[in-house]
Amino acid sequence: MKTEIQLCVLLFLFQLLVVDLSAQSSILKPGFDKEEFIELLKVSSRQGDTLYNPNFPAPQFFEKVYRSNVTGLANRWDLWLSDESTAVISIRGTTMETVSWLENFYAAMVPAKGQLKLSNDFVFDYHLCDDEKAAVHTGWLIATAFLSKDILPKLDSLSNIGVKQFYIMGHSQGGAIAYLLTAHFLNLQKEKKISEQLVFKTYCSAAPKPGNLHFAYAYEKMTQGGWSFTVVNSADWVPEAPFSIQTTMDFNPANPFANAKSVIKKAPFFKRIAMNYFYNSLDKPTKKANKRYQKQLGKTLGMFIKKSLPEYETPTFFNSNNYVRTGDNIVLFADSNYYNLFPIDKEKIWTHHAFEPYLYLCEKYSDNSVISIQSQSLGTAFINAEITNKTSLDSIVIYDKENSWKIKSSLKFKNGNIEFDTLNGIENKIYSVYIFINGKQNELGKIELSPNNTFSFQLDERMPHTSIRYSGHHANINNFMAFISKQQFQLSQTLDDIITQDSLELLINEKKALIIEQSSKFKVTESVLNSNLLDYDNFCKTLLQKNQKYQYKNSLSGLVGNQFTFKDKNGKNVPLENFRGKYIYIDVWATWCKPCREEFPFLDSLKKHFKNENALQIIAVSVDKDFQKWSKFVTENNMNGIQLHAASDSDFVKFYDIAALPRYILIDKNGNVMNPSEMRPSEPSLIKKIEDTIKDL
Repeated sequence: MKTEIQLCVLLFLFQLLVVDLSAQSSILKPGFDKEEFIELLKVSSRQGDTLYNPNFPAPQFFEKVYRSNVTGLANRWDLWLSDESTAVISIRGTTMETVSWLENFYAAMVPAKGQLKLSNDFVFDYHLCDDEKAAVHTGWLIATAFLSKDILPKLDSLSNIGVKQFYIMGHSQGGAIAYLLTAHFLNLQKEKKISEQLVFKTYCSAAPKPGNLHFAYAYEKMTQGGWSFTVVNSADWVPEAPFSIQTTMDFNPANPFANAKSVIKKAPFFKRIAMNYFYNSLDKPTKKANKRYQKQLGKTLGMFIKKSLPEYETPTFFNSNNYVRTGDNIVLFADSNYYNLFPIDKEKIWTHHAFEPYLYLCEKYSDNSVISIQSQSLGTAFINAEITNKTSLDSIVIYDKENSWKIKSSLKFKNGNIEFDTLNGIENKIYSVYIFINGKQNELGKIELSPNNTFSFQLDERMPHTSIRYSGHHANINNFMAFISKQQFQLSQTLDDIITQDSLELLINEKKALIIEQSSKFKVTESVLNSNLLDYDNFCKTLLQKNQKYQYKNSLSGLVGNQFTFKDKNGKNVPLENFRGKYIYIDVWATWCKPCREEFPFLDSLKKHFKNENALQIIAVSVDKDFQKWSKFVTENNMNGIQLHAASDSDFVKFYDIAALPRYILIDKNGNVMNPSEMRPSEPSLIKKIEDTIKDL
């Protein structure tokens, strides 16, 4: 009763902490995820069974909120919750108690559909699969009965507060029970006895074999698509258990042995004698062994089970002992390096079954081997965005950078500050987010999307890069990436303040340390942290190169900058020196440059504004490689004003370090560089700046 009250209190507090779990709940993804399994392995290690090591790393993202009483044959389970409203059902493995080991050895099989009488007031009706030829381990089915009796009411309580995503995790005996518990829950959903909205993803770690081949077929069918995994260390003996015997009765009805005796009877006498001898020498020993195992591992051990469960009634056993591996297998292969750390010692039989070797091998497990179903699937995602202090923000666009910058969403804020959209053809990956303010595009950051999820974000238009906040699916990862984008934005701003390379490098390192420190706050996995740190390092490498160029450009201010000669469209030389005595605003562009052409209307407005101003000369200089193409473009488009051409490899291009277009340069009346990277014509403050500059002429 005490544990029930504790759980109710914890769930109530959890409900208060999360505003809207239905909107923010994490959506489990199919496919084996190494980091996910490692986290669940850490959860499982806290059960405190025979493999317990208090020094084993603790879970990072889940917190234990409930531990059941010991039930059945020394069985127990824990409930763990994350702040993304995902739960873990953690099943304890074998303990040092005799009855716990008795459960393992009680290995006679029973049908996968039927009834167990465990006490006078507890009859367990179960339906693990439809196949009448399917059978499972009796001891672990008893555990499933007692555990599910306690778990099912908790599932209902959690579902009512929006927790609908469940990992089922077990190591060793716990893994074997996890198979049966998963099958039981999935069939209860099929029978509409529990909510169909609940999602289960199962990891059976170091698990022995739970049933026969027909159960394996059925289980793999109901969990296909990456919803259940069997993780085994190739050096571990436990996944090889229980003992398995295959007889001719274990084959499908249509098999070569079904009519063997009738075929032998038709053979000639001496041949019939020989064939009978060979067939019986193969068939009878396995059937005899199977019968012996059923007697010892069923009827005999059943009497010991009754000592723990006095009202238990021994069921009718299934005539098979053909145990097989079940589920999608992830094999953690033990190599020579592994055996150097965990040597074979026949006196220490649990070495390779413990959590430590599983953690070691899983951390080495190649991501290239990972089964990824989600990455191959496409689906629909849902987005809503809210803008505060909106004045000039036009839209937010999400691009698929890896797919030719295909637009996945375009949220246009025409009539308000909240917009919704449905995104089709979404893969589980990172997308790029851009904002448009007054028609100008700026990168906002990255966002992780996956099919069938809902997410939202808010930002303040006055400071979009530093104010964006995500909620819903992938909230932790997306907010972590937004935090990194904020650091990168702040670094970019320092370039405008003329910072030295040494100072910039120092600032870069300080922010990297901050990112690493804050990663625990956002509860991201090590792989997510490392991936984003790699992107951060690449960004900073580019930033340092850009700053070097900035420093060079800034060094140009005050130098003579009019010592260049261009050609007009007729091929006539036009020296910049010709315009000495005037301020010169130079538009550096190319015919292929779309952003350059988008500035043309603003450049024309600038010319009209200053058409009667003799103190200013506006010049357009193309850096097209093909002079004739440029000349034709100017003519066909009736481009007015002074139109000149400089080769793309000219001294002018090299002096001003023109690597990106468009570029604008301001030269003073004496021919000296005033600003090698002046504002664009589209920037409203440019006109006033030029007016203030030429007042002194």
